[in-house]
Amino acid sequence: MPARSNNYISNPSQTDRVHRTDNRGDWNISNRDKAFLRYSYLTRKFLNPGPFPPPLIGATTNDQHLKTTRAHSAVLSETHVFSSSMVNEFRGGYSRVYDLRGDIVTGPFLGPEFGFKGIPASPGSGISGLPGISISGYSNLGETSFVPNGKVAEVLQFKDDVSWVRGSHSLKAGGQFQWVRSYFDISNSARGPYGFTQVYTQNPQNRPPSGDAWADFQLGVTSSAGISRTNIGDVRQKYVSLFFQDDWKVTARLTMNLGLRYEIWTPRFERTNLQANFLPAEGKFIFPNNQAPPGIPASIVTRIPGGVDNRTLVKPDNNNLAPRVGIACQLRQHTVFRAGGGIFFASSAFPGVGATLPGNPPFTLTFNYPTDQITPNITFAAGFPENALDLRSVEPTTAAWRGFAAEYPLAYVSKWSFGLQQEIAQFLLEANYVGTKGSHFYVHYDINQPGPGAGAVQPRRPYPALGGIQWTTPAGSSTYHSLQTRIERRYRNGVSLLASYTFSRAIDVGGEQLGGGDLLYRDTRNILAERGLAAFDLRQRFVSAFLYDLPFGRGKRFPISNSVWNVIAGNWQVNGIVTLRSGQPFTPSMGFSAANTGDPRPDRIADGNLPPGQRSIGTWFDKPAFRAPTPYNFGSAGRNILIGPGASNADLSVFKRFPVRWLGETGEVQFRAEAFNSFNHPQFDIPNSRVDLAQGATITALAVPMREMQFGLKVIF
Repeated sequence: MPARSNNYISNPSQTDRVHRTDNRGDWNISNRDKAFLRYSYLTRKFLNPGPFPPPLIGATTNDQHLKTTRAHSAVLSETHVFSSSMVNEFRGGYSRVYDLRGDIVTGPFLGPEFGFKGIPASPGSGISGLPGISISGYSNLGETSFVPNGKVAEVLQFKDDVSWVRGSHSLKAGGQFQWVRSYFDISNSARGPYGFTQVYTQNPQNRPPSGDAWADFQLGVTSSAGISRTNIGDVRQKYVSLFFQDDWKVTARLTMNLGLRYEIWTPRFERTNLQANFLPAEGKFIFPNNQAPPGIPASIVTRIPGGVDNRTLVKPDNNNLAPRVGIACQLRQHTVFRAGGGIFFASSAFPGVGATLPGNPPFTLTFNYPTDQITPNITFAAGFPENALDLRSVEPTTAAWRGFAAEYPLAYVSKWSFGLQQEIAQFLLEANYVGTKGSHFYVHYDINQPGPGAGAVQPRRPYPALGGIQWTTPAGSSTYHSLQTRIERRYRNGVSLLASYTFSRAIDVGGEQLGGGDLLYRDTRNILAERGLAAFDLRQRFVSAFLYDLPFGRGKRFPISNSVWNVIAGNWQVNGIVTLRSGQPFTPSMGFSAANTGDPRPDRIADGNLPPGQRSIGTWFDKPAFRAPTPYNFGSAGRNILIGPGASNADLSVFKRFPVRWLGETGEVQFRAEAFNSFNHPQFDIPNSRVDLAQGATITALAVPMREMQFGLKVIF
């Protein structure tokens, strides 16, 4: 058996090659009209290898792949002056980004050579290497599941703003239009990922700590497996907004900011109508224009209800008014009070290609084979069924389905704040309370999750005739409260300083995210049970930045008359950023579900967070504070109840400026030497969250790299 400790160290080479060009032309058409045109082009090739050499790879995240990017961007702007008090600005822009995340291993698919059966990865599909194999408590093997992953994102937009001053009012009004396209061609689970936990080698009467996932792997009995056709779609939508704003100078000491914004994001549609949606009330699916494609059983199809768009399959949301108000009042000569609030709508969230309506059968066929933890559905010996991906007859109970709530309002954040600014000598001090309330955030979960219990999976589902249904609904919410302080010394005598400290608390029920470990629900019938600390909650954060122009050289406090020594010792600048923060929260987990469904979560019998003096990379939290739940019950441990490592980091840089007269009055060549994580201090990542493994509570990765240094030349003219 492999060693039961984290004793393998890997440091593979990561390469990142970026080429970028920016071009701009300005045209003074007349005294009243000015225009500019800007075009940018970028190419990038980024290799982020796994810990093992090919073909094993061992990808643990979707970021471990070979990435190729090509991006174009163009902007045209024209400014027209109507009068000394009225100006209009028009802008039009277009951007196109091609992004391909490819396999690290090139050549043919290696599945048949290594004995994987039933995976139809045909030549020319772009699929190569080995399937992804996840072994609980051990390193992964194979490529990540979602490569090759090709996407094209295009945005065409126009906006026009007019500004004018009338008495004590500074007024601004305008609008914006966007056309957005997202094309994707993704392998999804086309190479068949396999998952192994210790469920088949456990003692059913005493599950933890018995069993071993490596033993399950040796037996070839999977706890989860999936296979799919590639996911192809061409999704479009539009955005329209109008706004009006009035900055009103009420008195010399009081200014008010009043505004109103209206926004519409049209629901998405697939260009050739290759999508479907689920209606929970009927337990059936609807298709564009009520035309279900061949291969879909008529028993799971219904007609589009009234009020639902025939093409987008959701109801449009046109009621998006966002008021804003703010005040600034000078209480005394050097004291200012500020307060404000408003509603801010989020852009229409794109919840990952796999969660969109084109991900439904038969346009995308994905079949998942979960287990009842007693009888495996997929084994290495038998492989996947030969007809699993047959378009002529979709099997509803094993197919993966998608659905959006028909009532699909835009997510929005209500924000309010108030605070004081005080100037003392050369320093500006500021203290603010900032609060936010997020509403209608989109959450994603399996609405057809089986209920807890023994035996087969399908009879325990709310819709026994269907497989898993990834449901997207605006049921998420969040709250954030913070005290934010800042002290600033503006640039003077070659020195500027800035320091800020934030004490905050963020709580949510998820939303606006792709999913992952932070948003796995124990019981999808009660998602509010997962209300807890947000994944980005940082209770305390301190950031300090400084800039110091050394006082040596011509025109400085200590001038240097000699030209040679001036070139050597003059015009140096030192900069730095220091960051200190507390740890991020995470959720304890187990390798099996005692409820036989949902996210595997243990019972919590004590706090679980160790005192600071007892924490180490070998034991970060108290594993005995958790135990396995009784059979067919959800664990009581909440979401994000443990706190990970904090961080302390310093980034330093040194600039040397060489004035060059022929580049213009302010022309210069600037040499830069920059060091990130300058003191090479390890910034540890969140520990292994498993409470039923020897490797649990240990830290084996860094949140940010160790010291990185870069050098560059910058020409300013």
